[in-house]
Amino acid sequence: MAPDVLTGDDGGHVRIGMEDQVANSIIKKLGCSASRSRSVSCCIHRVPDIFHEMSKHSAYVPEAISIGPYHRGNKNLKKMEDCKLSLMRTLLARAAKIKFGEEEEEEIVESTGGEEKRVEVIGEIDEVVTTPQPGLMRAPKGWSIILKDCVTAIKKRETEFRECYSDPIKLNSKELVEIMVVDGLFTIEYFNVHVMQEYKNIDDPLLGKAWLKSLLYWDFLLLENQLPIFVLKDLFKLTADENKSGVDAFYKLVLGYFRISFPGKDYIHFRDLQRYRNAKHLLDVFIVALHPCLISHPDSVKALLLKLISKLTTFPNICGYCHSPETVELYRSMEPCKKSLAPIYSCTSIPGAVELRRSGVQFKEYYNAHSFLGIKFSNGVFEIPRLTIGDKTDRWLRNLIAYEQFGCNSSGYVTSYAVLMDCLISSAEDVELLRKKGILITHLGCDEQVASMFNKLCTHVIDYDRRYSQLFNEVDKYYKKRQHKWKATLKREYFHNPWSTCSFLAAVLLILLTVISTIFTTLAWVVPKS
Repeated sequence: MAPDVLTGDDGGHVRIGMEDQVANSIIKKLGCSASRSRSVSCCIHRVPDIFHEMSKHSAYVPEAISIGPYHRGNKNLKKMEDCKLSLMRTLLARAAKIKFGEEEEEEIVESTGGEEKRVEVIGEIDEVVTTPQPGLMRAPKGWSIILKDCVTAIKKRETEFRECYSDPIKLNSKELVEIMVVDGLFTIEYFNVHVMQEYKNIDDPLLGKAWLKSLLYWDFLLLENQLPIFVLKDLFKLTADENKSGVDAFYKLVLGYFRISFPGKDYIHFRDLQRYRNAKHLLDVFIVALHPCLISHPDSVKALLLKLISKLTTFPNICGYCHSPETVELYRSMEPCKKSLAPIYSCTSIPGAVELRRSGVQFKEYYNAHSFLGIKFSNGVFEIPRLTIGDKTDRWLRNLIAYEQFGCNSSGYVTSYAVLMDCLISSAEDVELLRKKGILITHLGCDEQVASMFNKLCTHVIDYDRRYSQLFNEVDKYYKKRQHKWKATLKREYFHNPWSTCSFLAAVLLILLTVISTIFTTLAWVVPKS
């Protein structure tokens, strides 16, 4: 193939071969790809289309409000923009009053056709700029100082929060910083209002509506609808009282809001606030709050330590490192525990709840669980914490699972929970059994809807961590033992009510009497009379 002829800047001709053209094209693409490569700090992801298409109304798109840049252009969410400014105004007014002693309102400037009108109020007045739009309010000087501090603090971290999003943000610096400040201040004040139950101070009556509060609650837990947690922390610190602006106060505010409307209020705890320090955003805080406490699962800690030690001792000289005698001795001392914890085989599925009950497995509600994820199985008893299922349950479970699927959160508890419940619930009869045991509290139309929800929840989902693998093995071992099935059949067929029990005992007594009579009759013929 003949090389292409290009004209240079000096008018001369340059011949470029096809190989050079292809190489240059690939180099350009590699450069663009490198500039768009995701950072290790990336934690707010766009959910793939294949997940959006799994339900008629996408579980990952906000219904009431846009938080962050991903859904900023959604026309259905523009009505809440005025509500954001209203609550932001309330927060700035309170912060100005605390720091500068200013009144809630100091100056109002109304303009019509470029003419300016002032209303005299108490307090120092900042410079006034004539605006062509009517009905605009001019913020007092205290507000301006606090707001400028917020903008300055967020602007300094622009590179950092841009790297938190998986997709490149095409907004310029001014637009993106404005989104971060407005959405962040709104979120903080909205949480304040609901935790303190001060709805009377809301200027916009729409924010006090129960239906909207429910929509906003679940919108804050969408993967695509997040702000980096450090943005919220910085804004909270700049607007809160100095005595209550610490990190612990911030997490208490967030957890307090999540606890108000979450169906399982007892699962959202304020214990050990240190565990939230590495959270990436509000959804991550929510997931950490639901994780079973490591203290209540010492076997998990042992298994993790044994796994690490096992890998180290398998290769005694990795990177020039030699194990110390203390390490080898620790490994040997834990060998019995290692043997008891290591599964002989790995079970990936278990039968449904109804079939397990026919094999002697009993289902009970786990009353003292720290989370609905804390499931136990021991001696044929399945203890599962209560889960309330409503219209939004499928939505928030899908977002929790999606976040874990991206590998941002290595725990994988919610994904493993969904896989386990998918195994237990194969039909409406399984849902009915768990509902009668108090494990499921359903507010959906019928049991078929609940079964369908769990069966579709794990489509295209991989359980990488398998948090319940040991439980799967124990259940499978119990299910495969015949004596458990025989005992369960005997109990189900002959001891399910008092009348069947009496009939069974009478039949057993009759058989015993018949056997005894047969024995004596035989002895009468065999043994000669004395």
